[in-house]
Amino acid sequence: MTNKLVAMENAFFDAEPHYSWEQRCAAIAEAGFDGVYVVPWPLTEACFAGYLRDITSAPAANGLSMSTFFANIDFAVPSSSVRTRRVLEEVAGFKRLELSLKCSDPQQNPSDPIAAARKEIELLLPLAEARNLEICLYHHTFYPIYHPDQCVELINLIQHPLLCYAFATSHAYAHFKDKEILQILTRHAPHIKSFNICGCKRPGPFGSTKTKQYPLYESDLPLEPLLKILADSNYSGDIVVQGHGWQGNITENLRRSKAWYTDCL
Repeated sequence: MTNKLVAMENAFFDAEPHYSWEQRCAAIAEAGFDGVYVVPWPLTEACFAGYLRDITSAPAANGLSMSTFFANIDFAVPSSSVRTRRVLEEVAGFKRLELSLKCSDPQQNPSDPIAAARKEIELLLPLAEARNLEICLYHHTFYPIYHPDQCVELINLIQHPLLCYAFATSHAYAHFKDKEILQILTRHAPHIKSFNICGCKRPGPFGSTKTKQYPLYESDLPLEPLLKILADSNYSGDIVVQGHGWQGNITENLRRSKAWYTDCL
């Protein structure tokens, strides 16, 4: 496979000392990646405004593409869609917004998550059309939209050329058994636009907790069979290395993760 290798900036969220956005981009480039995946949460409103204003120069200065923005909409917080709309309206230089749909208050979980998600997505599509940006649905652990099949259902209902979906390894391993994941990815690999991968460990009983994210070379759960499925399906989209909460030398973790990925090809 000759896919672009992209690093999520959330690998630096818990780094000590703190990395600025400029330092994150420099470290990702130093580790040999092609692009950076932007995760501008959580930020105060003042920081968020500055972040959007200054976002494009650092990737370009380091020879990185700014391939993707992450956003989520919270069904329990109607105003949560405002930031997502601002990204679509104000930020240039990226091609895809990956969108998760959550509900922070279990009492407000939608009885029909597909209908609730469709309503939110259809409000964003005119903004995506104006900028020719893809909205890529992101299935997420224990959110109302948690399964790739739900993403496909939404795509089939909405029927819009800019609507697509991703496959997220850590979120799949939280919900599904290993063999089931292989079956799910085999079914979806010819259609996804983004593949998010990280070293995965289950810290508790299956199905009870989120999967912890580690560098690729530290994974307890099998990743090589997933990459083989992608290769067999001629997958041509981005490979996104995800690393929320990584510890230690983040640049070295990214560099070694890239080496592990290259050795698997």
